[in-house]
Amino acid sequence: MSGAWITIGHPALLWGLAVCPLLVLATWRSRIDASRGRLAMATLARVLSAALVVLAIADARVRWPTQKLAVALVIDGSASVSPREAAATRAAAPRRRVERDDVRWIDLGESAPSGALESELAASIDTAVALLPTGRVRRVVLATDGRETRGDAVGAADRARRAGVQVFVMPQGDHPAVDLVAVSGIEAPRLVRAGREVSVGVRLFAAGDRSVVLHLQRDGVSVTRREVSARSGTSLHDLSVAFPEEGVHELRVTATAEGDRVSENNSWRMLVRVVTPPRVLLVNELEGRSPSLSAVYREAHLHVDEVHPEGVPSDAAGLDRYQFVVLDELVLTSLTEPQQRALRVWVEERGGGLLTTTGMHGVGREPELLREIEPIMPPRAVPEPRPIELILVIDRSGSMMGPNIVNARNAGIAAVRALRPDSRVGVVAFSGEADLVVPPVPMTRADEVTRAIAGIRAGGGTNLAAALNAATNIVTDDDRYLHHVILMSDGESQPGPAIAAANALRYTGATITAITLGPRVNLMREISRIGRGRYHVTSSSTSLPQLFVREAQFRSPPPAREAQFRPSVSARMGFMDGVDPSADPPLLGFTVSQIRPGALALLQAPDGSPVLAHWFVGMGQVASLTTATSSRWADAWRTGAGFRRLFGQMAWEMLRVQSDDNLELHVEALPGRSDARRVSIVAPTTATDPAPVVSLSRGRVEGVRLAVRPTAPGVWSASVALGEGFVVDARMPSSREPTVAGGAEAPYPAELRGFGSDEPSLSAIARAGGGRVIRRLDEALDDVRGERVMREARLALLVGALLAYLLGVLALRMPRRARARR
Repeated sequence: MSGAWITIGHPALLWGLAVCPLLVLATWRSRIDASRGRLAMATLARVLSAALVVLAIADARVRWPTQKLAVALVIDGSASVSPREAAATRAAAPRRRVERDDVRWIDLGESAPSGALESELAASIDTAVALLPTGRVRRVVLATDGRETRGDAVGAADRARRAGVQVFVMPQGDHPAVDLVAVSGIEAPRLVRAGREVSVGVRLFAAGDRSVVLHLQRDGVSVTRREVSARSGTSLHDLSVAFPEEGVHELRVTATAEGDRVSENNSWRMLVRVVTPPRVLLVNELEGRSPSLSAVYREAHLHVDEVHPEGVPSDAAGLDRYQFVVLDELVLTSLTEPQQRALRVWVEERGGGLLTTTGMHGVGREPELLREIEPIMPPRAVPEPRPIELILVIDRSGSMMGPNIVNARNAGIAAVRALRPDSRVGVVAFSGEADLVVPPVPMTRADEVTRAIAGIRAGGGTNLAAALNAATNIVTDDDRYLHHVILMSDGESQPGPAIAAANALRYTGATITAITLGPRVNLMREISRIGRGRYHVTSSSTSLPQLFVREAQFRSPPPAREAQFRPSVSARMGFMDGVDPSADPPLLGFTVSQIRPGALALLQAPDGSPVLAHWFVGMGQVASLTTATSSRWADAWRTGAGFRRLFGQMAWEMLRVQSDDNLELHVEALPGRSDARRVSIVAPTTATDPAPVVSLSRGRVEGVRLAVRPTAPGVWSASVALGEGFVVDARMPSSREPTVAGGAEAPYPAELRGFGSDEPSLSAIARAGGGRVIRRLDEALDDVRGERVMREARLALLVGALLAYLLGVLALRMPRRARARR
């Protein structure tokens, strides 16, 4: 309400005051015989009369104190307010008329026909403001539950306040309650992976605390029935459901409460889009049996492809069909460099999820391509006083002719020159037999060894057993040295004798690293495993010198800690929900490592070493386990429920995030339309992209293509009729399946979604209207003393103009007083 003491209804008419100067001029130039004093009085009277007439015509109003009230009563007649409660409110108004004859009551009736399924409070407020008489303190009493389905009651209340009308709100809908319970919505993901169990939140409205039975159905088949305690008002209750098959599925929740009279709002329907289960690539080196994690992942409803290292794709595109990759108890050097590079690109640039488990293998620094993206790294180096005794076992068979034997000789010489001065070095060159054997000699005689290596020539067959036996014969038992053998070959050999020879060499205490020049050879990989060394595969002999030098500086990782223990939880992530290692059987050992800066240790060994670590790398994430899953360290742990729960949840939480997953889908109400929704798909960038593929479904049948049009850079939209509800999903043309989904429902009229007074809405309307929430009609009649209102002044102004005009005439017509004679 404005603080001005006068207002003008038609300001443009004030231009009529321009006649006042003309009246002054006309009066002073007239030939009326009058004194100057009378002439001035007549002029002033005429000007005042004209000004008052102009103000009257312009609808001038004056602020005037009053205690008289005008009250408009509006009662919500929609179905959410009982007729008995509305009648009781209406009956209270006549009693107020008798008690307060200074109050003018206007009963606007109900805001909607009794029992209507829609309420439009804003229109009722606007109507009440228009009907209230001026000249009184004007107030509107809105008796409602605040559950508006159309219009903007808060905006209407604000308009009323600015027009000088206070809006009071009287709560309705509770005495008596129309309905006992209603399902007002379901909260669940719209896009689900087949096999995934998801939580379904059921929103209940209850008139008072009561017991409610919830019944959840999937595609018409009962899933669960649960009794819950619903508190008065709105509450949320969780149920769970799994979707075993892809496609569009229907969820329906029904609520039952004793004494409930309105059944139309007891059921809610929702559509969910289900896509294919995730695919896991499980890489292992087990022969003749399946890894333990394979059964865990299948139990978690994941597709599992088990492969040996040679089955890993050598390019990132080949990995795109998987959402999760596990390198299970794998010696990482058994993967070729292209395979390692593909995995790294897939994780860092394509959002892949990777899990590495060490098993009983130590955590080394090789291969760097994969070790650098693990959240663990080798433990801090312990000063090693012992030098190395290195024996180079070099294949000189006929297949090594040409550049291969040249690079092999260069590699051997480079390895010798990379040794510490206190080391010792020996050589075995072999073909069908051990052709050249140089027992280990000190570095002071290293030139003899390099000359022997330089004289190696290619020719003959391949006998790995003879080479390894020769190495066994020349390795010393001097415990002042670390004993290490580098075996390099490009061919196959008889596996039985070779494995027996490798075991004999291992018993001397020496470690064996195997390097294959050419395709992967399972026998060479097995020899490196027996020898507790590393396995390298290279297709180019030019990389041999680098590998030899690296292995010449080989130090075996610290020994594993073998002891019975239960890991402790040092941090938690989502996939550890419900996992309690203290309640599971113990582990029997772990490999020693340390956490990388920026990574998170989730499980720890008693000495603080990480047992399970995790971090995010580029667009993807990597977890590392430093104990076993299939070998003997985990024999007892595998029988516990925590083992299956941990790895199943980890796989689901670390699934690959594709770039198309960054699509956003929004379903919003259309202004002025309750029967339609706007669907908008937002791309991750505003760059020009092909339009997304959008599908619309209204039932369990596969959806139809929804035409969308660009509405902004990177944004496409369409209008969809609401009906009883729909689900819409979207993907970019490059994706094989939907990456985002959304939807809306209207299983029954909005007016039936909740009953009882909505206190926040009522308070918002009252604040906007400058009033307050009241509990009785009497409260709307209080606090009116000293209020001023704008009152019409047209009649008073016209009477004043007439009197001024008569005064002017009288001033000119009065006889002039005769002058006294002397």
